[in-house]
Amino acid sequence: MDVGVVPSRMNTQLLRLSFIRSPLICLIVAVSAVQFPVAHGQTYTVLHEFTGTDGNQPMGSVILDGSTLYATTALGGISSDGTIFSISTDGTGFNSLLSFSGGTDGNQAHHGTLALSGTTLYGMTVYGGVSDGTSTNGNVYSVSTDGTNYLNLHSFTGGTDGSQPHGNVIVSGSTLYGMTSGLTGTGGTTFNSNGTIFTIGTNGSNFQTLIPFTGTSGLNTGAQPHTDLIRRGSTMYGMTMMGGTNNKGTVFSVNTDGSGFLNLVSFSGTSGPNLGSLPAGDLLLSGSTLYGMTSRGGASDKGTIFSMNADGSGFKNLISFTGTTGENLGAVPWGVLTLSGSTLYGMTSQGGVNNDGAIFSVNTDGSNFQNIISFTGKDGAFPGSTSWGSLLLDGSTLYGTTSTGGAADDGVVFSLALVPEPSTFALFALSALGLAVFHVCGKHPRSRSNLAEAR
Repeated sequence: MDVGVVPSRMNTQLLRLSFIRSPLICLIVAVSAVQFPVAHGQTYTVLHEFTGTDGNQPMGSVILDGSTLYATTALGGISSDGTIFSISTDGTGFNSLLSFSGGTDGNQAHHGTLALSGTTLYGMTVYGGVSDGTSTNGNVYSVSTDGTNYLNLHSFTGGTDGSQPHGNVIVSGSTLYGMTSGLTGTGGTTFNSNGTIFTIGTNGSNFQTLIPFTGTSGLNTGAQPHTDLIRRGSTMYGMTMMGGTNNKGTVFSVNTDGSGFLNLVSFSGTSGPNLGSLPAGDLLLSGSTLYGMTSRGGASDKGTIFSMNADGSGFKNLISFTGTTGENLGAVPWGVLTLSGSTLYGMTSQGGVNNDGAIFSVNTDGSNFQNIISFTGKDGAFPGSTSWGSLLLDGSTLYGTTSTGGAADDGVVFSLALVPEPSTFALFALSALGLAVFHVCGKHPRSRSNLAEAR
């Protein structure tokens, strides 16, 4: 478009509009101009409030299949050991598909985002996994999307195969990949190892430890992964909460056969070249750029958002969260970012106006941070608090969970319908439309004269 000719064309349209005689048309045009969105708008809807027996503390992220959301809760259900549930995107049809019992089927799916292949869901639990119910090491499982055909694919022993997985598995054909944290004990407070990366067949065969993490030094620097792997081709990327040069966590890459491990970044805390510490969420890969968050570190030690090249170069601290006040409301993010165009969306488990967590957006270059929602706990405009999961974007609607909040304080499933910001052209058109209304509706002496002549 030749911008230089726009004014003359616009003037022609204004002359034509000057002969409009209906006050009703003027009113409609004026109201339409006022109602055009100029910033983020939203419709927040609670799709389901947990009550304990149907689940408690959803700590993973939702996944979408058609119009159905699937996710897990860490607690609640028949045995109070957690559940798998499904719900339609409009909030109808909630189903508690499975209640964990703490025995062979596992116990507590902490940060347990499910993986879907066909009509089969795959996941992991932190505890349970053996028939006597005394294991504190967790398991890998599969289950049909209707809650039937549950299979315990592998029970971790706390030995070389790892212990207490806190993330999820990824599916590649007939192979699953995942990580264990290396924690052990009833409360998961002591180290059995630094954690592992493993692979296993979707039928439970061919379990293999690809690498053991080696802490602050060694071949596979890193420790205690609480995150998920992402894969592109034969390369996987992930993060560890601890380990690395400064024992504040790492970003790494490794081949799917366990070879080629690279420590891409060692986080440096509240200062230094790689701001951030204790990454507890997942990475997002877009093109050759990785995006992620750390739960601590940054200028205020309340967490960060960062970007870097997939080869480990070009690390950038995009923002440091500022808690309950300041320009970047939010603190302690535990999830993964969601990307739409050049905008990242995410959640924090703390911070925001009420310190109950927040939903935010920010451009991929770190500019234009917006606090979309500050959660309000049990009551208020946005019930929900302490989100430990991630957002899922489908069209212009975000879906997610909060671990607490809602009427029973057991967490909620929610949707958030976004109103996109107008483009530069739309704003220009809006300005022109307003100018037209100004002339047509008698706000300019010449316009009133023209209207009088037309009558």
